Amino acid sequence: VTSVEMAAYENPLGVKAYPNPFLEEAIVEFNASVKQDYTIEMLDLNGRLVKSIHRGPLYEGLHSFAVHAGNLQSGIYFVSVTCPNSSYDSVVTVCRN
Repeated sequence: VTSVEMAAYENPLGVKAYPNPFLEEAIVEFNASVKQDYTIEMLDLNGRLVKSIHRGPLYEGLHSFAVHAGNLQSGIYFVSVTCPNSSYDSVVTVCRN
């Protein structure tokens, strides 16, 4: 198993967030493999919900969502994409001046 194959195995939806780190807004992007319900949330390092980004059905294909930092403090957060049988995370950093 190569590192590229392992990375695809660990994140089959290709969840990513950019730019990272970000100041005001980041884009969360992933490839939905089938039409089903997805929940996209931003969590702090303690697993607490800090932002709900999307809840509901999405069709198969590439999806992008804008995430606004709003009043979030500088720090590291998880963006979690959850579907009925699994959950995939991306780490994002909010940088404040």
